[in-house]
Amino acid sequence: MNISSVVITLKADANKSELGKLISELAQIMASGDDKIVALIQSDDTNGQIRIFRALENIPGVSDVAMIYNYEELDEDIKKAKNNDIVKIINQLENTPDDQIKYSGEPRI
Repeated sequence: MNISSVVITLKADANKSELGKLISELAQIMASGDDKIVALIQSDDTNGQIRIFRALENIPGVSDVAMIYNYEELDEDIKKAKNNDIVKIINQLENTPDDQIKYSGEPRI
């Protein structure tokens, strides 16, 4: 479980009532003021957390989203890391000449 608190800054001409409804579909609104909303994001993993964060950023009328606090339960990630062949992969990379390593992926953010 990932938990984050974010401060969402609204544009000056934003419809605050409508934005509150849209934001509450993605996150739990904890407090709001003139042009700011404090919300809580909960997700099962980091990718879900980032998807929600990006969705909040893309709501029309939102000027900025800033993550203030983040908590991650890493037990699943640690378990996955222990169950893969990372040592084998690292050794293979270390013993492969640089000119033979080709990158063909996309960074996941």
